Amino acid sequence: MFYACHQFWLTKAPQFSRSTIMVDGKMVGFKETFDVISVNSAAKEGVQLLNDMRALTETYGPPGTFSFSERYFDYESYVVFDKETITNVSLALAAVFVIMFIFTANIIISIFVLLCVILVDVFIFGLLSFWDVTLNSVTVVNIVIAIGLSVDYSAHIAHAYLAIKPPKEITNPHE
Repeated sequence: MFYACHQFWLTKAPQFSRSTIMVDGKMVGFKETFDVISVNSAAKEGVQLLNDMRALTETYGPPGTFSFSERYFDYESYVVFDKETITNVSLALAAVFVIMFIFTANIIISIFVLLCVILVDVFIFGLLSFWDVTLNSVTVVNIVIAIGLSVDYSAHIAHAYLAIKPPKEITNPHE
């Protein structure tokens, strides 16, 4: 059905015959150019355009059909930002806990440091949502930097807590 419609279309629009490569009655290549009116937000409208074009080519195109544009690279990054950010932040938090436990050998201190880092990230994610900022490469880098800075600060406080000797008034109040 597709090839019959395509052949009819080529008889009505012969200028597109150079855009089609046919071998043994089968189409092996086709190039179609279209213009998108406007994409205001790559994070929202660009992702929707990318998903719509994929659905069109899967539904109506011959097997192996795909759509390509240089702008798709930008849109594709927004498709995976949410999932990748959650995965990377979770792995970073797990690494923080393991490293803190190895260096302090104290589960309570490790949990408190992890809690501090989690609260910093929750605060940053909350601000991003409040300011209606979409996840992009800049915001993800800022989240990673925030993890590093909060770990550094919290780890120094935790180390100082473990290293300092409490005053005698606190350890033995009856003396």
